[in-house]
Amino acid sequence: MYPGIIFDMDGVIIDSEPIHHRAERILLSNYGVSVTDKELHVFTGKDASQLLKGFIKQYRLSVEFTTFYLQHQTNLEHVFKTSEIPGTDAVPLIREIHRRNIPLALASSSHRKLIQLVLDRLNMADYFQVIIGGDEVQRGKPYPDIYIEAAERLKRAPGLCIAIEDSKNGVQSAKDAGCFCVGYINPNSGNQDLRRADKIVRHFSDLNIEALLECVKPRESMYIR
Repeated sequence: MYPGIIFDMDGVIIDSEPIHHRAERILLSNYGVSVTDKELHVFTGKDASQLLKGFIKQYRLSVEFTTFYLQHQTNLEHVFKTSEIPGTDAVPLIREIHRRNIPLALASSSHRKLIQLVLDRLNMADYFQVIIGGDEVQRGKPYPDIYIEAAERLKRAPGLCIAIEDSKNGVQSAKDAGCFCVGYINPNSGNQDLRRADKIVRHFSDLNIEALLECVKPRESMYIR
């Protein structure tokens, strides 16, 4: 029985941080705030609640969280619908993993509706047995909840799962859950500290599936019945 492989979405499957930054700039400009990429990279990998609470605190915004959250979701969906969504070289790897019937999950800080929009546009929705958004767990990344939940739905213990992440927050989430973690260096994700990752790559073409599967050693106790 194969280990499970869990992909992050933003910055891993799609090169979307520039799209997120565009949406975040539009949102903050409505409150008279101008931000740099360096400032926004601090929030990379966090879920919407943490992102927006961080904005409210950092820029001392006079806005109710619920209102701000709804504005952000509406704005983000519009920007993703009207923008080109570039896939990374993870896409061919995912197709091959799917072809080989290796259990696949997607665990993203983005909310579920946005994830579905992206996967539908890329014709990739059928590749994943499990899809979880940041709005579907109690605590988003960097907390481990989303990876623990993804592993459980794949019927694997976290120690029998391989997580693929591009951000410090994502790597922390995966490692604290107990997953083996591959850190992907995406220049558009900023200067992320990926040192906790078990393996770091610059190109997904450098990942051999057989070698990747060998990174975790199955034991009977690692399967969830």
